[in-house]
Amino acid sequence: SSTVLERHSGRVYSVAFSPDGKTVVSGTSDCTIRGHSGEVYSVAFFPDGRTVVSGSWDSTIRLWDIISGSSKVLRGHSRAIYSVAFSPDGITVVSGSSDYTIRIWDTISGGTLNLIGHSGQVWSVAFSPDSATVVSGSGDSTVRLWDIKSGSSKVLKGHSGWVNSVAFSPNGGMVVSGSSDCTIRIWDTNSGSSKILKGHSSWVKSVAFSPNSETVISTDGWNIKKLWNVEFGQETTTSLEDYQQKNQQTTSMLIDKDSWILKNGVRILWLPISLRGDVVSEHNWIIAIGNGQGRVVIIDFSQCEEENIF
Repeated sequence: SSTVLERHSGRVYSVAFSPDGKTVVSGTSDCTIRGHSGEVYSVAFFPDGRTVVSGSWDSTIRLWDIISGSSKVLRGHSRAIYSVAFSPDGITVVSGSSDYTIRIWDTISGGTLNLIGHSGQVWSVAFSPDSATVVSGSGDSTVRLWDIKSGSSKVLKGHSGWVNSVAFSPNGGMVVSGSSDCTIRIWDTNSGSSKILKGHSSWVKSVAFSPNSETVISTDGWNIKKLWNVEFGQETTTSLEDYQQKNQQTTSMLIDKDSWILKNGVRILWLPISLRGDVVSEHNWIIAIGNGQGRVVIIDFSQCEEENIF
């Protein structure tokens, strides 16, 4: 089944599922979630599934109770907020801003720790699995690892363009970064050494590790996805279809370069132009797609028999 949500009047920048998969939140240029006075660039769910964090052009962060609709405003940044994330332990929020800073927020007291070090806009932030470290990617071409208690950081240099996306490996020992220099780097969090991955012909806008930390998946400005072997630092010969078939217990939905939705490596649905988008989130056979026309498309394959999908 599918549902098309067309209440937004501007571009959709971010979509995310609640942990139980029953709710989708979207951030857009029409200033919704209601309460912000500027474009909402990033949204994320709290681990309990009841609270949403949003970061906006209006330089504020809001914590939303999705049951009551009430929100708590967190102020401290002086310019637009491009990236927000909850810690895995559910205690803190991290935000990255065009004011060149990162802030760590206590979700209960609203207290904040200001992390200063980047000399460019902070495009992406993420927590380590143990919630003790934050990784950031910036327009100054660097990646930084921050100790959230002391505020000290380790600088990782190697990219020659903006760092658009960063992520920790599930085992916590590595960080992956994607850059406007068309490369990806896999960093050892202890030594700071890196492997450089080359193969994209456009800026890399998204990177993520597989659940077993053995593979990186990347997406570039042309929406071309690639798979990389972490150990050897090379693009794999495995197709997205084969990758899904080998990871059926941990990987559900992907969209390939030809706009087919893949389930366990099988092409099951081709997306017409009107349903395609730049922002994708998935949860247990349900996929949400946000696009530049303010539309969020939700497609649910969870109740479909395999032989009835085409």
